[in-house]
Amino acid sequence: MDHTASVGSIGVVATYVKQNHDDKDVFEMVSSQSPNKRLEPDSQDGKANYQAELDQLADIFIDRVARNLNISRDNVLKEFC
Repeated sequence: MDHTASVGSIGVVATYVKQNHDDKDVFEMVSSQSPNKRLEPDSQDGKANYQAELDQLADIFIDRVARNLNISRDNVLKEFC
C-alpha cells in the first residue's frame, strides 16, 4: 500500500429500516470492535478524527514535496503554505 492509501477498519455495519405510515426511519449500528467505522463529521469526536487523518495526509504530502525539491520540510512550510 502507498502512504496515502486508506483501508477500512474490521467490523460490521448493519442498517435497519423502520417503516412508519408515511415515512421511514433508518438506523445504522456498528459492531463494538470498530467504534470509528462510521464517524459523524458534525460531532466533536468525528471532526477530530477526520482532522487528524487530514493532517496526517498533509504531513506525507509536505514531506514528499520537501524530498522531491531537495529542501527542508520547514522551508516547504515557510515558502509554500
